[in-house]
Amino acid sequence: MEAEPMRAVELVRLIRDEHAQALADKSPDEILAYYHRAAQAAREDARAWEEAHPRTLRCADSIG
Repeated sequence: MEAEPMRAVELVRLIRDEHAQALADKSPDEILAYYHRAAQAAREDARAWEEAHPRTLRCADSIG
Protein backbone atom coordinates (compact mmCIF):
# COMPACT_ATOMS: atom_id res chain seq x y z
CA MET A 1 0.00 0.00 0.00
CA GLU A 2 1.43 3.33 -1.08
CA ALA A 3 1.05 6.41 1.13
CA GLU A 4 -0.68 9.47 -0.29
CA PRO A 5 1.89 12.28 -0.66
CA MET A 6 1.37 15.42 1.37
CA ARG A 7 0.40 18.42 -0.67
CA ALA A 8 1.63 21.08 1.72
CA VAL A 9 2.86 23.49 -0.95
CA GLU A 10 -0.49 23.41 -2.73
CA LEU A 11 -2.31 23.98 0.56
CA VAL A 12 -0.13 26.98 1.42
CA ARG A 13 -0.66 28.44 -2.06
CA LEU A 14 -4.42 27.98 -1.74
CA ILE A 15 -4.46 29.80 1.61
CA ARG A 16 -2.22 32.55 0.21
CA ASP A 17 -4.49 33.05 -2.79
CA GLU A 18 -7.62 33.12 -0.62
CA HIS A 19 -6.07 35.74 1.66
CA ALA A 20 -4.89 37.81 -1.30
CA GLN A 21 -8.39 37.81 -2.77
CA ALA A 22 -10.08 38.61 0.55
CA LEU A 23 -7.65 41.43 1.36
CA ALA A 24 -7.12 42.90 -2.12
CA ASP A 25 -9.02 46.13 -1.53
CA LYS A 26 -8.23 46.55 2.17
CA SER A 27 -6.11 49.22 3.81
CA PRO A 28 -3.00 48.27 5.78
CA ASP A 29 -4.93 48.78 9.04
CA GLU A 30 -7.74 46.53 7.84
CA ILE A 31 -5.21 43.84 6.88
CA LEU A 32 -3.61 44.00 10.33
CA ALA A 33 -7.04 43.76 11.95
CA TYR A 34 -7.87 40.71 9.79
CA TYR A 35 -4.75 38.85 10.91
CA HIS A 36 -5.20 40.01 14.51
CA ARG A 37 -8.71 38.48 14.56
CA ALA A 38 -7.41 35.29 12.94
CA ALA A 39 -4.64 35.00 15.53
CA GLN A 40 -7.09 35.58 18.38
CA ALA A 41 -9.39 32.86 17.03
CA ALA A 42 -6.43 30.46 16.73
CA ARG A 43 -5.40 31.17 20.34
CA GLU A 44 -8.95 30.53 21.53
CA ASP A 45 -9.10 27.26 19.57
CA ALA A 46 -5.76 26.16 21.03
CA ARG A 47 -6.88 27.07 24.56
CA ALA A 48 -10.10 25.09 24.14
CA TRP A 49 -8.16 22.10 22.84
CA GLU A 50 -5.71 22.27 25.76
CA GLU A 51 -8.61 22.37 28.23
CA ALA A 52 -10.24 19.36 26.57
CA HIS A 53 -6.94 17.44 26.51
CA PRO A 54 -5.12 18.13 29.79
CA ARG A 55 -1.48 17.21 30.00
CA THR A 56 -0.50 14.24 32.10
CA LEU A 57 2.75 13.31 33.75
CA ARG A 58 3.69 10.20 31.85
CA CYS A 59 6.86 9.55 33.80
CA ALA A 60 5.04 9.70 37.15
CA ASP A 61 3.89 6.10 36.68
CA SER A 62 7.47 4.89 36.56
CA ILE A 63 8.38 6.66 39.80
CA GLY A 64 7.54 4.17 42.47
